[in-house]
Amino acid sequence: MVLSEDLLRQWAQLAVPALSSRLARLAANLRLFDRVPPLFNVLVSNVPGPDFPLWCAGARLVALYPVGPLGDGAGLNVTVASYAGTLYFGVVGCRDLVPEVDVLAHFLTDSLGELRKAAARAAQEGLAETDC
Repeated sequence: MVLSEDLLRQWAQLAVPALSSRLARLAANLRLFDRVPPLFNVLVSNVPGPDFPLWCAGARLVALYPVGPLGDGAGLNVTVASYAGTLYFGVVGCRDLVPEVDVLAHFLTDSLGELRKAAARAAQEGLAETDC
């Protein structure tokens, strides 16, 4: 029997999340990460959102701050979501593993400011080079 490519893709979209959630539940029930060190301790993800404004019941959504999950053994989650031309960062940490997660969030804000300044300088230098 030959299966179509679409059927295999649809099956994978259903099977992978179902299997991974069962494995995560099994690991939690067995308290696996109490006996074995986790494979990772930081989760970082990017969630692309719409580049146009959204509305709900006549009110415009003005910001979209993501909240990502913490898995067993993971102490920090950084999720970036885009919305209407802006990036929003969500930082979630385990209080025991990352007691000063607010400091990390401030460092992130400072670093993004430095990146913005560097991009502005590079743009100015690029404009100056094209004037020659």
